[in-house]
Amino acid sequence: MESDTHIRDARAHDPFTGAATFSLRHRAFRALWFLVWTLGAAWTPPPLHQWRVALLRLFGARVAWSARVYGTTRVWYPPNLTVGPQAMVGPGVICYCMGPVEIGARAVISQRAHLCGGTHRVDDPYFQLYTRPIRIGDFAWVAAEAFVGPGVTVGEGAVLGARGVATRDLDPWTVSAGNPAQPLRARDRAAFDAVRAAIPDRDPAPKREAPAPRDDILIVAAHIPPARGYGGVAESAAALARQWSADGLTVHVVASDASKGARPTAAQAERACGCRVSLYAAPVEIRSLGFGLGAPLMIWRAVGRARAVYIAGIGTWPVTLALVICRLRGVPFVLGLHGNYMRPLADVIRARRPVKRLLYARLVQPVGNRARALHVLSPMEAEHARPYFSAPFVVAPVGVDCRALQPAPPPPLASGRDGGLRYLYVGRFAPEKSTVAMVEAWRAAARPADTLTLVGDGGGAYADTVKAMARADSRIETTGYLDRAAVLEAHRQHHLLILPSGMGGTGFESFGIVAGEALALGRPVLAARGLPWDDLEAHGAGLVFNPSPDGLADAMDRAAAWSPGAYAAACAAARAYAEGRIDMGRSALDLAEALLAPTGPDRAREG
Repeated sequence: MESDTHIRDARAHDPFTGAATFSLRHRAFRALWFLVWTLGAAWTPPPLHQWRVALLRLFGARVAWSARVYGTTRVWYPPNLTVGPQAMVGPGVICYCMGPVEIGARAVISQRAHLCGGTHRVDDPYFQLYTRPIRIGDFAWVAAEAFVGPGVTVGEGAVLGARGVATRDLDPWTVSAGNPAQPLRARDRAAFDAVRAAIPDRDPAPKREAPAPRDDILIVAAHIPPARGYGGVAESAAALARQWSADGLTVHVVASDASKGARPTAAQAERACGCRVSLYAAPVEIRSLGFGLGAPLMIWRAVGRARAVYIAGIGTWPVTLALVICRLRGVPFVLGLHGNYMRPLADVIRARRPVKRLLYARLVQPVGNRARALHVLSPMEAEHARPYFSAPFVVAPVGVDCRALQPAPPPPLASGRDGGLRYLYVGRFAPEKSTVAMVEAWRAAARPADTLTLVGDGGGAYADTVKAMARADSRIETTGYLDRAAVLEAHRQHHLLILPSGMGGTGFESFGIVAGEALALGRPVLAARGLPWDDLEAHGAGLVFNPSPDGLADAMDRAAAWSPGAYAAACAAARAYAEGRIDMGRSALDLAEALLAPTGPDRAREG
């Protein structure tokens, strides 16, 4: 039978030792189906039959649009289910369709009936599972809480009485009941023949718009500009969309509408991305996960229309769904790691975040190894992630197009150690950003004329601590989240960007895009050692410091010693460094080749 191809040999996979009976792909499909039905259908009121039929059809069931399937119905594996026109599957029905289950036109399966398409070989000590098809004929009625066993055909017009048990075929147009079911009398078929003519041979689908053209690349991200508060991953996804669209590819973006400020509309997001954007509602933002009930159906459909999928980031709701759906539908994909496997952050996840550790180990890494490629922002990130993955890497800095950002004239710098420097921090106020440790160290080391602007925000006690520290020091200003144009202007108005992640052992992130923006605009960067910017100082484009309060204080002392000429040289070196290292066009081309080439990249492209 159809689903037997997914059943494992019990001798090789003994169920009594905990071995799985079905293949991983089959189990993953059923897990996704259970999630979608639970969130999108199980709670829906009875009149929404076509919505539930649409979900069943989306997952492979052959269900007529005029059929009625209730939300509390439990369908085990939709591809094995066929339901004819005007049939009804009532509340609480268990359709255990391990094998094919066919329900005919105008048939009725009443509440809490059980259609069981699988059983075990009773003489096999390994309890081998096997399936047999069930067929419920046109006009048949399986009454409340009745049981239909594997391989049984309930003939046309036959009736199985309430709580009856059918382990053998029921003759057409007979009324049966009992355990085991026994025929009681014939059923009059004359009246039913008059109704038969009104049943359409083929139930037409509702009128719908012509299918959208096939997309070259689908981008799935948790958030997308102009949403505020999500930084590099969202901006990088938008930058890739713009570049691929400019290169002549058909691009579609799917993301949530979550934002730390006003929620973006699809039209606003399309202007930011330069392509078609679909946003699902995320009414309550949970830990920046981009959670929304509309995501599974939207992503499933979008993946089905795409030649390939770029998954921006890991660990959030939509990108986790995209991983599973790409695997189920066999659509090639590239997974953007975006700093999540940098070694210090990976160490924190292993030690302190058991749920995320489990997600990475059981889903992200096994499915990620099926990717065409893994996208990392630097050779260092590839080195840190390589112990976890066997898939090839594409090293491609994204999010910043140097061609679109002209270097800004350096802001004035007073000569001597008494002249003040304007420092800038851009990002969430969060432990993984080391914001508190950085602000504490800056306050202790800064000169009276120095200033620090904190662009960003956050939630909870940690962010409140940062804001309290800023209020206590007149040299520090907080702006909240800004849009991209305002962030770029902030770079232009400040002397230096600080990347403190890793200070005090509080966390670690890669800070890809904000550093690239500062460098492209000609602003030196103070970067904690261990980030992907460890060679900045060797190129004269900034200063690298040990991720500690003393390390930051030393870097600030060295920056304070710059003369106006030395600072201007550092600005020029920053721009040159960005031009030599960050090529958005080249990065987008490398990723497009990985996505759309017949077999993906042969090996990692290390820069």
